[in-house]
Amino acid sequence: MTIRRTSLWIPFHGGALLVAVILFALTIAVRAQGTLYVANPGGGTIDAITPSGSISTFATNFGYIDFLARDSSGNIYASLATSNAIEKYSATGTDLGAFASGLNTPQGLAFYSSSDLFVVNSGSNSVLKITSGGTTSTFVSGLNFPVSIAVNSQGNIFVGSFSSNTITVYDLAGTLLETITSGLSGPGQLAFDSAGNLYVANQLGQCV
Repeated sequence: MTIRRTSLWIPFHGGALLVAVILFALTIAVRAQGTLYVANPGGGTIDAITPSGSISTFATNFGYIDFLARDSSGNIYASLATSNAIEKYSATGTDLGAFASGLNTPQGLAFYSSSDLFVVNSGSNSVLKITSGGTTSTFVSGLNFPVSIAVNSQGNIFVGSFSSNTITVYDLAGTLLETITSGLSGPGQLAFDSAGNLYVANQLGQCV
């Protein structure tokens, strides 16, 4: 596995988009059918950016948006740390209501397969697993202010912990496989490209 820390390329159909990550910008971008969905924390919206660069508002009337994830049906999930909930939206932007509530500062979101949503529960220093039926269980605990999560093509779970400057790697059973520390400074958003390279938003280093 290669970790990239210079720039973040997210492939589109027919091209690529260079995404700049700014200090403490915890926004997430999710690609679906050539469209990039971007959480706009300060504006309380989710914006949709087409491959041609057209920007429109996908959903609005949020509080502070932290992270996004997309399921296999095209539904968009938004973590709202200030309300301790995850909101679900259809592929067309219709508000489908709260997918999960009563959480503890939820932040990073990532799907594995078509059903299991992994949620970084920052306030409890843990990662939760929520099934499509809404069953919630603790996947891992005892972390140090985790904020982000990503799943690679082998099903390994990568969790970025801001305070400890680490990325911990787990298998689907929750067994710790590896701890990555080199070059990290306040790791935020994590993302994999199609070649398996991991991109890390190094927030305190103001770089990717």
